[in-house]
Amino acid sequence: MKRLKREFHKLKQQDRLFELSVPLIGLTGSIATGKSAASTFFNVRGCSIVCADTLVKTIYSKPSSVSFIKTLSPNAITEDNKIDFKILRKLFFSSAEIKSKIESFIYAQIPQAFLEEHKKFSSPEFIIYDVPLLFEKKMEPKFDLTVCIYTTKALQIERLVERDQIEESLAEKIIQSQIDIEKKKKLADFFIDNSKSKEIFQENLETFSNKIFE
Repeated sequence: MKRLKREFHKLKQQDRLFELSVPLIGLTGSIATGKSAASTFFNVRGCSIVCADTLVKTIYSKPSSVSFIKTLSPNAITEDNKIDFKILRKLFFSSAEIKSKIESFIYAQIPQAFLEEHKKFSSPEFIIYDVPLLFEKKMEPKFDLTVCIYTTKALQIERLVERDQIEESLAEKIIQSQIDIEKKKKLADFFIDNSKSKEIFQENLETFSNKIFE
């Protein structure tokens, strides 16, 4: 199990997000920058990771969430009473009112979902929280350390279109809903470049890992 160097144990328990008793590393970036690949890298190396996107998916899977989405848009619910995320995504990024309502509903349940996930770890030395909207939600003071996975906006669009098979206009709208990646790069304590090859990205992850872990 890796240990975080003492110099990065910056916060007291009462000052951390969810008042965690161990150091908290915020892994962030923007959509299609490579956070999932970075999470996999750290997970393979024995780090305890909580993924905000996974928490959100768990919340969406609840019957109460299906019922809530149905009140906003019946069209976003399939015949077998499941959420059609392709329809919901378009709706989410085209209506500020619906976006606000969905975010309020989901984020109210995040703390409990996080703590339930945290219980699965056995005496972790630290926690890495993979959270895309870390800076958007102004959460950075509650992390001992923040790291941004970086790539260019042009590459974000290209990867998002290819990955999710969506129109470029929707990809741009999704990316514009988050803080610009160049700004996140500056706000973070560290950034890891993922704008070149997969091999170079792996090398950059290794370099970062060696810098913060004993």
